[in-house]
Amino acid sequence: MKKILNVFIIMLIVALSLPMFVSAEVKEFDFSKTKKGTLEEALVEEEISYDFTHKDNEKQVTIYLFRGHGCGYCHKFLEYASTTLMKNYGDKVKIVSYEVWNHQGNAELFQEVANFLEQDAGGVPFIIIGKKTFPGYAESMNSEIEAAINEEYAAKEKYDVIKEIKKSYEEAKRKEFQEKYGTVLLNGLLTLIIVGVATYINIRFVNKRFDELSTSKKVRYEAVKEEKKVVNEEKEEAKEAPVKKTTKKTTKKKKK
Repeated sequence: MKKILNVFIIMLIVALSLPMFVSAEVKEFDFSKTKKGTLEEALVEEEISYDFTHKDNEKQVTIYLFRGHGCGYCHKFLEYASTTLMKNYGDKVKIVSYEVWNHQGNAELFQEVANFLEQDAGGVPFIIIGKKTFPGYAESMNSEIEAAINEEYAAKEKYDVIKEIKKSYEEAKRKEFQEKYGTVLLNGLLTLIIVGVATYINIRFVNKRFDELSTSKKVRYEAVKEEKKVVNEEKEEAKEAPVKKTTKKTTKKKKK
């Protein structure tokens, strides 16, 4: 019975030591394989002349532009950005360009961003201002783009989709860490409880057996002691009893 109990306890401890659930490892996007460029670099690549100087700062709204080299609609947006936007909103915006047709890492980032925003990465240009997206480009969109710039610039907390994606990875990793090590701690606690209970049961079992053996030994000891006592008493009685001496009577015959 004791062996069966011990085997059961060991199996239970091993089972509790295994992960209760397995969380999928967070697969973070590798931003190091992307290549971003400034508005000026995009203009040079697309052979668009410009006449402005621009300095980026933290207060500006970031406009993300996913484009393709040689794309006509992308070309039109870049012309609009290099003239109207830089002239009227140059102090409020900075444009980050990702060319996706000839750069695999940028294409994968485009898909990552589209998935994060629950949008379709169907074509370029794809323009992002805060939480607002503009698939494609036409001059009729200029007023919406400018309104989005003003709205985001006035916001107390600006929304940057790339930063939000990175934050989501950090949050996912933190949650994964908590789940993983929370499970380990829980399993450890349960294991300690089981070990404690098992130890208590074993101690009680051993103590009970020890008491039974001790009682049996004590009974036998008392019995032997009583038997020795009786034997000793009999010996003492034998010593104290009077010794009966027998004498032989001899008769002498008279000689005639």
